[in-house]
Amino acid sequence: MFFKELEIINLKNILNEKFIFNKKVNIFCGKNGAGKTSVLEAIHYIAMTKSFLTGIDYENINEFSDFFIIKSIIFRNEVSDEFFLRVTRKDNKTMKHNGKEYNKLSDHIGKIPVVVISPLDFFLIHNGSENRRKLMDLIISQYNNFYLNTLIKYNKVLKQRNMLLKNEIIDYNLLEVYNTQLCELGNYIFNERKKFLSLMNNYVFNIFNNITSSKLEHISFEYKSQLHEKNFETLLSENINKDKEFQTTTCGVHKDDLIFMVNNKNIKYSSQGQQKTFLISLKISITIVLKEILSITPFILVDDTFEKLDNERIENLFKFILGLNSQVFLTHTNKDEILSVVVKYTKDFTIFVLNNGKIEEIYDP
Repeated sequence: MFFKELEIINLKNILNEKFIFNKKVNIFCGKNGAGKTSVLEAIHYIAMTKSFLTGIDYENINEFSDFFIIKSIIFRNEVSDEFFLRVTRKDNKTMKHNGKEYNKLSDHIGKIPVVVISPLDFFLIHNGSENRRKLMDLIISQYNNFYLNTLIKYNKVLKQRNMLLKNEIIDYNLLEVYNTQLCELGNYIFNERKKFLSLMNNYVFNIFNNITSSKLEHISFEYKSQLHEKNFETLLSENINKDKEFQTTTCGVHKDDLIFMVNNKNIKYSSQGQQKTFLISLKISITIVLKEILSITPFILVDDTFEKLDNERIENLFKFILGLNSQVFLTHTNKDEILSVVVKYTKDFTIFVLNNGKIEEIYDP
């Protein structure tokens, strides 16, 4: 599977540009604000129906327009698929596959697997548990659409239960209905997260040590969930008074967390170099897991990352990414610097130099 064409209209400062991509490596160069990351966002929109930077779609519309449009052609087994996405300021979003509109945007997730490597990944280490739950949910949803729909249902029931807890007089019959639904949905989510992390642990340790050329670090995940110790039904029963006091559901998989460990301690207390390498290893491991399950190699988007690594890590990372046989899209401010790395390992690449949202130069050796 590979991205052949991408047309962007009114996405931030890209008013109307069309990209014809290389099957292997595509590099977007330019100064800050040139539109490099916007191209990666457009690819992510086609894959996941949303941005990887912001949850508010209309913020990505050009200030002088009322909408943005992204069109793409993607080849799978020599057969082309057309995808179309339109977002308006009224927050209306339309996604079409070969001219047919999806009934639900969630039906699209998993058709075009993608993994993003970005400086924002540091939020996974230093911010709250919500970021780490979102990571698990995002990846699992790409290979298990039933999981995504279960998660949507769980959050809907959770919202209904929380609304009920805010009432002065609680309908306990309705509460029991919500409890039963939450338990069924939550148990499935819990078990799928456990399976996913078991797969991840098979890869991340070796990848980390290969990128660093070191064999001294032990990398692992610790999945924290209240469901490890008690079943969900018991938790809901035991915490009902607490739930009523706080007017919210205080137990369940929406409280889960994922702790990243290096040498048996939380990686947030490790060096910045270890953290950078771990996060890259994490994303490469996710790519391998998705490829293994889907039998499709995900697209890899690398935003503003190569400039923040030392030369050894840059070269090890690039070799690793090329070895995955993914179609790669990456950004860099300096064409000559990134070119000096890329030419060592492949001749199969295209560089797009951007300026103020326009393609200024295409370098295709």
